[in-house]
Amino acid sequence: MTADQGIYHFAEGDSVDVAWQEAYYVWLQDRMGVELSRRLEYFKYRDRAHMRWATDRETNGWADVGTYRFHTIWPTDNHEAVHALVSAELTPAPPLVNEGIAVAHRIFPADEIFEARWNGTALDDWARTFRSEGRIPPLEELLRGPDFFRFDTEMTYPMAGSFVKSVIEAHGYGPIRAFFRASTFEDSPSAFRASFQDAFGETLDAAWARWLERLGS
Repeated sequence: MTADQGIYHFAEGDSVDVAWQEAYYVWLQDRMGVELSRRLEYFKYRDRAHMRWATDRETNGWADVGTYRFHTIWPTDNHEAVHALVSAELTPAPPLVNEGIAVAHRIFPADEIFEARWNGTALDDWARTFRSEGRIPPLEELLRGPDFFRFDTEMTYPMAGSFVKSVIEAHGYGPIRAFFRASTFEDSPSAFRASFQDAFGETLDAAWARWLERLGS
């Protein structure tokens, strides 16, 4: 099925909430200041077993890097849509920011919910809980992909979303676009820090400290 913003692939008897997804695409492009140069392709699977049968992968979803395609088991998907847009129109950044920007845009324009949430709870509320429990790892342990994904994603994803949201609130979208264009998913910690400072005019450590201070003790 082809619509204004996307192309939707799904099996007979399955469905995608196209109106919801189209509204999200319009909101996302306006919010990020990034216009899609072609439609995003949404590949919907009935469940993880169907995904495994069709793709040999078993997960909830992923975006094909450098393309406009993403795969999901959900009838709506904002998270993978962000990854697809960023991957195709910018470039993926190290996971702390790459996952953070996707989670920071988990909003629901069709439902008039414009505060990013993770499992129904605001991102900063999650981050404050993790901080009070002493669960937020040192920044240095989150800069490389293998290290970032070593932790529980139910903690790191909303935490990263809260952090990236704070960076966007402080600096706007121009610097975040510049950061993504200058980064790669596999950047070393030193390259990550250098790209961040070049794009935002402050060190990554300073931005992290400001975010932690905002969360409180």
